Amino acid sequence: MSAVIDVLRFPLISLVVLYHAFNCSVTLPPGAFDWHQPATDFVYWKLLHDSIASSAVPLFFAMSGFLYFRRDGFGWAMWLEKTKSRLLRLWIPLLAWAGLSLLFWGVLYVSGSPNATAQDLFGSRHGFGWWMDAFFGICSVPGPHLFHAGWFVRDLFFAGLFSLLWYALLRNKHLVFPVLSLLYILYLTVFAPLPFLGPRAMFFFSLGAAYAIHRRDFTADAERVAIPCAILWGIGVTIQLFKELPFVDTLTTTLLIPVLVALASWGIRRGWWRPVPWLAASSFFVYFCHEFMGFRVAVDAVRTRLFIPYGDWACLGFILVNWIAGTGLSLAVFLLLRRFVPYSLVVLAGMFPSKHH
Repeated sequence: MSAVIDVLRFPLISLVVLYHAFNCSVTLPPGAFDWHQPATDFVYWKLLHDSIASSAVPLFFAMSGFLYFRRDGFGWAMWLEKTKSRLLRLWIPLLAWAGLSLLFWGVLYVSGSPNATAQDLFGSRHGFGWWMDAFFGICSVPGPHLFHAGWFVRDLFFAGLFSLLWYALLRNKHLVFPVLSLLYILYLTVFAPLPFLGPRAMFFFSLGAAYAIHRRDFTADAERVAIPCAILWGIGVTIQLFKELPFVDTLTTTLLIPVLVALASWGIRRGWWRPVPWLAASSFFVYFCHEFMGFRVAVDAVRTRLFIPYGDWACLGFILVNWIAGTGLSLAVFLLLRRFVPYSLVVLAGMFPSKHH
């Protein structure tokens, strides 16, 4: 399972970038793009965004839950060890990138408003409540929401913080099915963002945790159900093409998870791919770099010149260029830092010596 996780980490983070690839940071001509023209609506929104890319973060949560409980004898000592590790590996990069983002966007804000003062940036309109809202990612007020892009990192940490509760519930075999069923119902029905820990994180983290606690082979189970899940996933995507129904997007996201795990496992056994440690380690860095440092600004400026800014297929190309170029630029920065300033990745990528946390 560890090899499967290492193979999946970078492809999954690239899917997270794809999920956000429709965002643009430059001012487009009025009426330049209709995000829901037929080709873009089906290829990007229904297929890539809602049915494929949406599975990446849930699978991250499941893998995290599995890794969290894979060692025997979980208790207070291990909880403290894991909490310390996650503080270092998740929060240091998140805070570092948020600080860089604050500096980056603060400079842009001040340079665009010559008379701007610190009070304008941190005063009444951007007071304590505003920053807390930005931090927890509730997004009920306008603003850059510096931490919102890292919501799943925040939820990964808080899922671990409540891990003693998960362990107490899930180690009882009779409670596993009712607990997971309740959490999945919450995942299907609760769409509002929640502070600290959302239903998506709770269900998938608990699913991975249940496999680890009871020493079940998630890869083997995924391979057994991959083909029927792929068929049902195709049916769900087809249904959404003709008539949007409630919960179908969420169900197709869930169905794709065992398919992705099985593909990774089959590929490793057949020699199609293998774990590349530095590529797996770059995953969070690539996402933070793409989201917080505004590579979309540069990419948007280029792609508006590459594509005629009108038309359905131009709109789709607009999105895909953002995805590929943004991921590529972020990975290039990671490789440069790894080669010339490796210690910077301790802060920016949480790359401490041990392999799995």
